[in-house]
Amino acid sequence: MSNELLELPSDELKQKMWDEFGLNKDRIQESVQKLKDWLQQQPHLPDDDVDTRLERFLLNCKNSMENTKSTLDLYYTLKALTPDYMTGWDTNQDWFHKLYSISYIYPVRQLTSEGDRVTIVGLLNSDATHFDLINLAKISFMLMEMRTCDDYWRSNILVIDLKNYSMGHVPKFTLPLIRKFEIILMKGYKYRLKSAHLLNVPPFAEFVINMVKSVLKPKIAARIQTHGSDLAELYKQVPKHLLPSDFGGDGEEIVKHNEMWKRKLEENKEWILERENMKSDEKRRPGKVLETGDIFGFEGSFRKLDLD
Repeated sequence: MSNELLELPSDELKQKMWDEFGLNKDRIQESVQKLKDWLQQQPHLPDDDVDTRLERFLLNCKNSMENTKSTLDLYYTLKALTPDYMTGWDTNQDWFHKLYSISYIYPVRQLTSEGDRVTIVGLLNSDATHFDLINLAKISFMLMEMRTCDDYWRSNILVIDLKNYSMGHVPKFTLPLIRKFEIILMKGYKYRLKSAHLLNVPPFAEFVINMVKSVLKPKIAARIQTHGSDLAELYKQVPKHLLPSDFGGDGEEIVKHNEMWKRKLEENKEWILERENMKSDEKRRPGKVLETGDIFGFEGSFRKLDLD
């Protein structure tokens, strides 16, 4: 599957990414084959040996074979044990259209000079009626499914505009929901966060921000930065030409780009639903069958997953 909405790194930039983790084309091919062989030996994991996907996970795991195996196992397991987030990905459903009518989330077309991918997130209006954190998470994971297939990046930069958040949104952010979202994204997809920039932060949002930081490692929480309406400091860290015109940048306006990604998801509905079914079969797992509490407590087989 190709994605015309994302520009991939040049060969030179890709080589710089590989050099950071001691990789080259031959080593990647060898490692991917080892991962495919390993997956074939796991009776509880699906037959999902797409080379590009395995290469993305290898890069996200900094060329650690054991970390990549653990992450892949967790990725498929989370799909089985967190159906509230990882199922119901049908773009024909009402929740999908309602969420896109009030919010936006999309990766920017171009990479930074270092190979980082910027993602823009925010609300189109302040009506909290149809806002649902789980549904926003679903969109995030549907996008990640596409990205792990046909995107290529070094790390991620989030730019989140809180301008339209109101007091009505605050009760919808609960610690259990945030915790589950964080584990799926950061551990299951091995989302490498370089920085997160929060724009137009209202005073009442500090509670939610602190709650989010409480579930993150201190060094990850320290990468979250807040900005007022003056975006001069943001421009020093995120290239202005990558930001939408809504933020004073040179990129396409938010509504236009968001609509393109909505259509992209709709056009790939069948593929996304197939990805939804790529999950572990816990009845066939060798040894102890895992339950939700095992993962969210980092117990048992996933004790080693508390890695960077």
